Amino acid sequence: MNAMKSFTHSPTVRLVTLGILALILLIPQFLVDAIVSDRQYSYSSAQRSIAEPWGQEQTIVPPRIAVPYSEDVRNSKGQVVRVRKGLAFVLPDSVDIQADVSTEYRYRGIYRSLLDQAKVSVTGEFASLQNAVPHDKDRTYFWGQVVIFTNVSDLVGLKSLIRVDLDSTPIELKPGLPSFMKIASDGDKHPLSATFGLKKPDLPLRFSYTYELNGSEAIHFLPLAGTTHVQLHTDYPHPSFVGAQLPSKRTITDSTTEAEWKILYVNRNSPQQYDWNFDEDGDLPSRANAHDYYYEADSRFGMKFRETHNLYDLVERAVKYGILLIVFTFLTFFFTDQFTSTNIPIVGYLLVGLALILFYTLLLSIAEYLSFGPAYLIAALAITAQISAYLYGFVRQMTPVIFCAGVLGILYTFLYIILRMETFPLLVGSIFLFLMLGLVMYLSQRMSWTADPTQP
Repeated sequence: MNAMKSFTHSPTVRLVTLGILALILLIPQFLVDAIVSDRQYSYSSAQRSIAEPWGQEQTIVPPRIAVPYSEDVRNSKGQVVRVRKGLAFVLPDSVDIQADVSTEYRYRGIYRSLLDQAKVSVTGEFASLQNAVPHDKDRTYFWGQVVIFTNVSDLVGLKSLIRVDLDSTPIELKPGLPSFMKIASDGDKHPLSATFGLKKPDLPLRFSYTYELNGSEAIHFLPLAGTTHVQLHTDYPHPSFVGAQLPSKRTITDSTTEAEWKILYVNRNSPQQYDWNFDEDGDLPSRANAHDYYYEADSRFGMKFRETHNLYDLVERAVKYGILLIVFTFLTFFFTDQFTSTNIPIVGYLLVGLALILFYTLLLSIAEYLSFGPAYLIAALAITAQISAYLYGFVRQMTPVIFCAGVLGILYTFLYIILRMETFPLLVGSIFLFLMLGLVMYLSQRMSWTADPTQP
């Protein structure tokens, strides 16, 4: 009996038992992680429900021009056997886009979503269309049916009419495309277009227009010109620049972001002009000429409105450090147990481990109503007080309780710093673990490793 008691009271056996117990506690930790994922899904659903009636991600697309034509198709003898119809697409020679974007939060219940409103100004020029399109004696261009068109990613977000000033002639773009363009432009989402007569196709065509556009999450731009110049100004100070091109200039302050891009046509894999021919029935596009170059998502660039320190991302990261909190708290109890000869039962360690797991559910539930910082402080103080009071019930001494509370305070402070850091979290975490391991080594040298902690 004494041999069994000595074995069960052996510090080594107890330490191994605590290691197994720590691994078992990973099961409820995984359940907490699942709760966080579920709440994050609810948060994302709420964000979508807020954004859908406002406007989702938007892409600013410069205007393009389509010139309809007919072409005589000849046989080997040079005789006209049929007439083929088609479209000659021309992209602008230069485009200057200025976007002034303001942001605001909208709420649904306990959830919030970051929305944006952009005031967009687009100016530019088409080079001589007559020189831009292919020259062929068998082609006849219909300059009286020229189409200018653009796209809006989400029409719900369009908050003003788009009236294009074409060489001082106002033209309003309306939803949809002319019937002869619908098949040729299947790649376009939510097109807006207008048909006009071009009296002087040999001269450059200047255009300008402004409009307001609501969106969320991000704003993108398509470089559909020989030279695309974009200037973006926003009151959101935490940008994430995305896409095929980074800004050539940027200025980020505590309250604003300014960015500038200059993109050349050689920076993208698409031509400035291309044709789309139709078959004999005028229905299906010829595969050889069906180039949806102009709407390549790969050439987009822009800015995401990155929400720094997202609540659910922070809690999810905190849960990943859960095993470290459990291990170091168990070691604190273990050394307290050995130095005070208390012999805390294993069930006591189990309850302490469950309290550490409860910290994350407390943090998540409180942070959904308060900000992350105050919620973290409340949850950490509550769990530290609970564990310290529980330890006092065993040792009946304030010194080890204060030591335990201090260690928990250091652990929670370290975790908070790591979560808030955007740079060097791995370096800081590694240094902290190195120091903690050194402390454990020091304490292990000063304790008695005999079978019974009550015996010298």
